[in-house]
Amino acid sequence: MKDGVLENNLLGRCTRVISPLFGDLLEEWFGLLNYKIMSSNAGEQAMTIKTARSLRFSSGFSVETLQLLDLLYQAAEKGGQQNDILLQQYQSQSPHFHTKKEDEHIRQMIAVSLGSFLVFQGYLPPRTESHVLSICDELSVDVASPLVYPPLQSLDLEGDEAFVRQYRLFEDTERREMLLEITTI
Repeated sequence: MKDGVLENNLLGRCTRVISPLFGDLLEEWFGLLNYKIMSSNAGEQAMTIKTARSLRFSSGFSVETLQLLDLLYQAAEKGGQQNDILLQQYQSQSPHFHTKKEDEHIRQMIAVSLGSFLVFQGYLPPRTESHVLSICDELSVDVASPLVYPPLQSLDLEGDEAFVRQYRLFEDTERREMLLEITTI
């Protein structure tokens, strides 16, 4: 497959296959031309607590892809005014090392990441949906829709105080608020 996705991207990691799809969405939903998302599923996202609480999340290799899709979808639904949304990309200066996985592992990552797009299938622009399907065909992957969980802010945890308390970092919420303010200055 010369000049195809498989030769150029599969061996170069999952992000190289998935990120161009975000470029399609940014152009179609927001009119941003030639904007490249460099880390669509590398686990290097950062967001505000408010944003994290409002996004759905998912299982396995789909986590980052689904959250970025949900962020963009919510922004598009709200009219996507450029002043309303701040999307910044940073290159991590923290090296990390891992074992280079076999091609089949990368194919599984791609399949689940592509499955995240199917969660939004009714809202995807035709060009993006066509791009997703052409990648599936070219790589001969069976796309698996991930298990999707609701946003944290929608979970009714009333009556589950003992469960929530075990994950609390600070007992004194006033002190916690003060520490959070200090760390964001």
